[in-house]
Amino acid sequence: KVKYVSAETFVNDYVNATRKGQMAKFEETYRNLDILLLDDVQFFSDKEGTQNEFFNTFNTLHDRGAQIVLTSDRIPQELNKLEERLVTRFSWGLTTDITAPDYETRMAILQTKSESSNLEFPQETLSYIAGQIDSNVRELEGALNRVEFVAKTNNQTVVNIDTASEALRSLKSNTQQPLSNLTVKKIQDEVAKYYHVSTADLIGPKRPKEIAFPRQIAMYLIRE
Repeated sequence: KVKYVSAETFVNDYVNATRKGQMAKFEETYRNLDILLLDDVQFFSDKEGTQNEFFNTFNTLHDRGAQIVLTSDRIPQELNKLEERLVTRFSWGLTTDITAPDYETRMAILQTKSESSNLEFPQETLSYIAGQIDSNVRELEGALNRVEFVAKTNNQTVVNIDTASEALRSLKSNTQQPLSNLTVKKIQDEVAKYYHVSTADLIGPKRPKEIAFPRQIAMYLIRE
């Protein structure tokens, strides 16, 4: 049994359970897991009641042999507004810096998230978004939400690349290469490199399945 929540959700669930006298149900939800993934644990700062509850939840899960995965914007020792006993617990496990997700991971995340939308996201649109946002999962999800909002504003049911481009235009990094410096050759080379195919195959007459999609992306970028 796996549960993935943000620290903010944990706080809200705890507060609601306390107000409604449903702590038994809360504990049943959070203490009978095989894996707990909790994002942004720094959100617990200055929340004494929540910290105490999570301390007990952590201990229960740990004693049961459950896996606990926590993320924060800093290492445990720098979480100054958390109780020392929590920081100690957080230091028990492996601490690692999370690198930016690769293309395949970004596509998997977008695919999963888009399935909960009432809009249709074709693969080429998801691939475009994945190619634009390569920093972290939060920005990737934010980009998808932004694209969905623009699509709904335009009364679309199928989200195309043009809509994604419009939605993400303001999010593109100022450090990107100016469009005036781009050439068709540069676009072809970069697309070929990104999709692990040769430029010769990309622009050649052959149309194998693994070339068709990168070729479509290159053609779109060249038109733009």
